Amino acid sequence: ILTMKNLFLVLSIGFSLVASRFANAQNDTARLMRFPTIHDNTVVFSYAGDLYSVNKNGGYAVKLTNDVGYEMFARFSPDGKNIIYSVRTYDMDANKGTSNFFSLPVGGGTPVALNLTGIDGVMKSPDGKMAYMSKGQLWEANWDGSSPVQISHTDNDMSVCKFSPDGKHVLFCMEVHTGKTKEDFYPALSKSTARIYDDLMYRHWTDWEDGNYSHVFVADRSEER
Repeated sequence: ILTMKNLFLVLSIGFSLVASRFANAQNDTARLMRFPTIHDNTVVFSYAGDLYSVNKNGGYAVKLTNDVGYEMFARFSPDGKNIIYSVRTYDMDANKGTSNFFSLPVGGGTPVALNLTGIDGVMKSPDGKMAYMSKGQLWEANWDGSSPVQISHTDNDMSVCKFSPDGKHVLFCMEVHTGKTKEDFYPALSKSTARIYDDLMYRHWTDWEDGNYSHVFVADRSEER
């Protein structure tokens, strides 16, 4: 027999379950917040492929972007008025992704393409300019994207570049051939498409093991040019 007391108990349990599931869903979704950056009292972060801003003390986050592509690696310009960020888009036919930099006013508005292609985000160089990685090399440009200049010339591609606190050195990663592949074992079989592997670490995501391993390098900035 369903009495008013039993009905109230059923509704209470049902509401609790819904609230619990909603809370869990919110917590699961919150895990998508990535790549935060801060200037004064404003924090900007990437969430589900878009950029949001929120006060550093907490509150409601404001959505800043809603464009095609995955927006990430936001950085504030030195004057704190603009946000420079990377937009990753994909060409399904070519099976290739491309990252381009955009500038957006901190309060929101229309993004401006900087006509610069690169990976990761931008950073402030010791010269006060905008530094970024593109085509495996370190570049500098004005914060509006003008006058890009390549400042490194390494034989192999660089990645994950950082400046030392005193600005005198640059730290980066670069792959070095330390392993052996089919070409090393059998140089006369250069046209062979065979692969030789003797352990399970033969592939990482979409890349086959090729005997190259990432190493950390440090260079004097006076040698950049």
